[in-house]
Amino acid sequence: MNHPRTLRRPDVPQWLEEIAMIPNGSFPMDAMQDLWRRGGEVEGVLLDYVRWLADDAEMGWLECDEDGWLHFIAFFLLTDRGCRDAFEPLVKIASDDEYADFVMGEAVIEDLPFWLAAVGTPAQLKELIENQDVNPWLPVAALAALGAMAWDGRLPRQEHHDYLEELAGRHARRQHPVWLEWLSQVGLFAWEDLLPAVAELEKAGLFDGWEGVESTRKLMAEPDREVWAVHALVRYRSGGMAGLEQFSKFICFQPGYEEEDDEDGEEEPTPWNASFVSKDPETEISTDTTAEGTPEEPTK
Repeated sequence: MNHPRTLRRPDVPQWLEEIAMIPNGSFPMDAMQDLWRRGGEVEGVLLDYVRWLADDAEMGWLECDEDGWLHFIAFFLLTDRGCRDAFEPLVKIASDDEYADFVMGEAVIEDLPFWLAAVGTPAQLKELIENQDVNPWLPVAALAALGAMAWDGRLPRQEHHDYLEELAGRHARRQHPVWLEWLSQVGLFAWEDLLPAVAELEKAGLFDGWEGVESTRKLMAEPDREVWAVHALVRYRSGGMAGLEQFSKFICFQPGYEEEDDEDGEEEPTPWNASFVSKDPETEISTDTTAEGTPEEPTK
């Protein structure tokens, strides 16, 4: 549904702005949990805020830094609530690689797939996957989102299998990061009947030099394959307070975190462009995954 352009920054309640100013090395979990419980009160204003970021990138560049973590609160809360109207502005922000890097940072790889899976439909995701003219990580995130839906039952696995097969047969044959995500999912779902398609795409050079068939066979035979799949494709499913838990694991919120200075000894102006990869101390698998969706890249 189209919405009117929002060229003026939406009014945000002062108490919400104050919560968003989270200092490095701490996370106000109690206040955030209360905010999540009151999500219905602020869903509208946060949606307007995300739309404003999407519609007015010029002002977003200027003011986003001044709003602390308000944009991430909006991303996580709206997707935890399954707000379908958030899909369009999220995609618009992520479509421009430089703006997406400024506003979302590494969340384009770490969290965007789960946001899209929470608020998008399979049809919307497929449209993104097949658009190779936007920020390259957006089709990758969309395919990862579709894989997440298939893994946890929101999309029939056979339907996803058939889509991967169809994609290999008719999609534009050119190098793109989405093919490495495609390769990863063939291995994670252990769909051996798609190995001939893997061989064909490998021969066409679409895996950017990575071995296709051999690495996929190894992944299929890996004893921990399903553990890896849960980590790569699910990791967390938006809903309830799952996104909030993921948000709280950003490395910059961990005790003792100090932002690194740049080479000139000056602090970087945007903390979310530094390292804020999620860290989960309860898992033995590093959460610093590759964009292709597996904890280890295929062997070259």
